[in-house]
Amino acid sequence: MFDLSIDVYSGSIRCMYERYLQENVRNVCDATLLMDYRLVAQALTHALADDAKKMADQLDFVLEYEVSYRMNRWRVQAQNAADALYDQLTNFG
Repeated sequence: MFDLSIDVYSGSIRCMYERYLQENVRNVCDATLLMDYRLVAQALTHALADDAKKMADQLDFVLEYEVSYRMNRWRVQAQNAADALYDQLTNFG
């Protein structure tokens, strides 16, 4: 039987893996991080070359941790902003 699946993600995963080897994930801007995380998640649901599959698994772990870390930081910032606004509204007058 022939495998008719097309490997469209392996090249992107390899390039992304090389980039993250050279660049600290903490220095990546939020939008790029979220796009990369989404691409890796999509790639893991499709056919990948063996080396790209291992790279995607490693990237998934690293990016998921960083996204979770930043989401917690964003939640704290949003809560602080909401608390400050509430304090301004209730202390008016």
